[in-house]
Order: sequence, then C-alpha cells, then structure tokens
Amino acid sequence: MYKLRQSTSGVIDLLLSASDFNDVITTVQYLDHVVTRNNEAISDLTRATSELEQTRNALASEKRRADEQVSSAMASLEQANSAREQYEAEAAAQKAAAEAAAKAEAEAAAKTQQEAEAKAEAEAEVVASAATSAESAQTTSESAATQQDPTSSSSTATGSGSASDTSSSTTSGSASSSSSSDVKDEGEWMSGLASAYGIDNNTGSTATASGIPLTSDSMTVAVPVSQSYLLGSTVEIRYGGKTVAATVTDTGGFASYGRVLDLAGGVWKAFGFSSDSDWGVRAVSYRFL
Repeated sequence: MYKLRQSTSGVIDLLLSASDFNDVITTVQYLDHVVTRNNEAISDLTRATSELEQTRNALASEKRRADEQVSSAMASLEQANSAREQYEAEAAAQKAAAEAAAKAEAEAAAKTQQEAEAKAEAEAEVVASAATSAESAQTTSESAATQQDPTSSSSTATGSGSASDTSSSTTSGSASSSSSSDVKDEGEWMSGLASAYGIDNNTGSTATASGIPLTSDSMTVAVPVSQSYLLGSTVEIRYGGKTVAATVTDTGGFASYGRVLDLAGGVWKAFGFSSDSDWGVRAVSYRFL
C-alpha cells in the first residue's frame, strides 16, 4: 500500500517497474490484498450506511409518534380544561339556583308563618266573639224562658243533645218557638262555636226534635232549644275554606257551653273529619237561609 501511494503513474507503472518476476508476483499479491481490503471496507461502509439510514428512519418514526402523542396530550389537556371550566360554570349556576331556592323557601316559610299567625289571631277573635255572643244568647234565652214560665227553669227533654253535653243538658222535640231571637237577619253571616254529635252519644239515639231520624250521614244540625223555631231551616256553614249546607232538624241544651250549633255526622264528614270527637269544638261562620 505504501508503494501504491507513492506511485504517480498507476498500477501498470507499478507492475512494470518491478525488477524481476518475483517482484511482480509480490506486487500483484499486494494489490489483490489491497483490493480485498478495500472491498471489505466498502462493504462495511455500505452496511454501516444502511444501518445508519435504518436508525435514522426509526428515529424519525419515533419522533413522529412522539409528536403525535404530544399533540394528543395537548388536545386532551385542552378538553380537560374545557370540561373543568364547564363544570365550574355548572357548579356556580347550581349554587346560585340553590341559594335562590333556599331564599324563596325561607320567604315562603316566613309568609306561611305570618298567615298562620294571622289566621290564629282571627280564630281567637272569632272564638272570643262567639263566646260573647253565646253569653248574650244564653242571657236572652233564660230571660225569655223566665217570661214564658216563671215557675219552670227548663223545657221538658224529648229530643237530642250534643256529644259534649249529654250528661248535663237535654233537647226538646216539642218546645214552642221562642218569642225572642239571638239570630241576626236572615242570610247574614255570623260566627260562633260548633260542636259535633252522632247516634252513639245522642240522648235520644236516632230521635230528633223534628221527628226526622238521625243517621250517621245526616246532613243536619241541632240549634239551641231557644231557637227551635229554626227547625226545618237551611243553614250554610263555613270552615277551612269549605261551605256546607245542612238542615236544622234537632235542638240541644248546649248554648250554656257557648256553642251555637251541633253538627251531625254528614256535616263534619263533609268537612273532612272522621268522628265527632275528631271535630271537637271549632269556630265556624254560619247563616240561616
């Protein structure tokens, strides 16, 4: 190789410059060895170049995949940020709606409480007014009874009493109409306390002052004995936003307890009560037609 590099005329001049045949053979062997080594070097270079190209292609493919993954990650991050912003907006809207609902509920509760207090005050006023009216009615009825029969303090009992006063009062089925009246003009609304009764606590069982039998569903009422002249009349009763029409078929001695009416089964059932004890004594508005 040293000789070849030193030669300026090429391989032919190198062979012709040999001093003898052995020198030619040796030179040819040297050249063959050089060519072989050059071919090997070229093969190694070609193989290294191919491997380098494959490595470069693989790296380029890996880079593309990495870029795609980065792009996908960025898109996912943008979607996550968008979802987070949407969630925060929805949460804020829900919170605002909940606060508004709570405020509205509190206002409604306050309004309901105010209405209940106002209703309670009104009922208390009605009860007080009814008690006053009952006392006045009792005084009037006692005065009228005294004027009719100064030797007797009460009428004979043959009819029905209310559930709350059967032990201390009776009703009259044949009592005459009183000349005095504590009922206002016909059709005018009045207020008072109303009790309730039924067959099981009626002193005359199914008997009434009018002679019309009492049933568990009778749409009838009893009035104080002093108002027996109202037998056969129609009375409208208001309670709890409802108005029920009934017929006066009975009388009772409950005026002394401050009550103006005694409701039969059909009436208190119409107001949504399950028994006369469930009704008890309640303030009502009423008028006779």
